[in-house]
Amino acid sequence: MSVAETIIKKCGGVHKTATLAGTTVNWVYRWRLSREKGGTGGRVPQKAQEALLGAAARGECDIRAADFFDVPEGAEQQAEAE
Repeated sequence: MSVAETIIKKCGGVHKTATLAGTTVNWVYRWRLSREKGGTGGRVPQKAQEALLGAAARGECDIRAADFFDVPEGAEQQAEAE
């Protein structure tokens, strides 16, 4: 699952994510598209990240800054063990 897909899921879907980010539904859908197809390659644009983190601070969604990074599976446990 891409970072964008994770964020969209945690925010409650494409429509709610668009509302929280202050952008259009079409733009949120493009986050999931490859760059070759005119999307962002699974990344959430910085401006949207800021808006979504603001929404999280207000309790409108359950995301945190770390959710915007693509961390390999198991890397968090490995870092905690060290």
